[in-house]
Amino acid sequence: MDLSNENSLHSQNLTDFGRKRRSLVSGTVGAVLSNFAAPESAIAKPAALQQFLVASSKLTGIDDLDPSLGSAINEVFTLIAGENTVVALCKEITDAGRNPSSLTEKLAKHGLASSARALASFWYTGSIEVAAGFAQHPTIQRYCQGGLQAVKNSETGAISHICLLTYDEALVWQSCNFTKPPASCGGAFGYWQEKPETKPK
Repeated sequence: MDLSNENSLHSQNLTDFGRKRRSLVSGTVGAVLSNFAAPESAIAKPAALQQFLVASSKLTGIDDLDPSLGSAINEVFTLIAGENTVVALCKEITDAGRNPSSLTEKLAKHGLASSARALASFWYTGSIEVAAGFAQHPTIQRYCQGGLQAVKNSETGAISHICLLTYDEALVWQSCNFTKPPASCGGAFGYWQEKPETKPK
């Protein structure tokens, strides 16, 4: 069975994401994601999609990212992190080449390390932490309808929300190609008896 075909079966229009919401353990998400303060402007212009996808691909190590999902992540992440931060992040990642240590140093030098971790986590988990003030923002409502979960920070007591953009399309399922999202069928009855095919390296 070609697992790449299985992944393609999950590619749907973002309007279908509302039917694929799942709950994530808020404590785990909170430990992974960074908290962002509201940007100066609540109307942030997303970075150019192609540049964002190229940078995201280098950051996550996954080629051929879904442009539709990438567009939504770009828009939500830009709203939360701020346009200037996203543009700078994309530039530093793109200019860093293929050297991981060089990228780590550049991001740390420009104060972008936490933003990079949050973006990578967004791609891999399909979710991101949103400041309470953004919970009713049109962009959040459009992409995360039915997926907002209130979370209280155990240290500060601040209330944030987890925006669950997607579950089935999260990159964790591509990196773990031996499994699939729970409750998602992997093929015809009896498919589990077949040895999973692996992509050539």
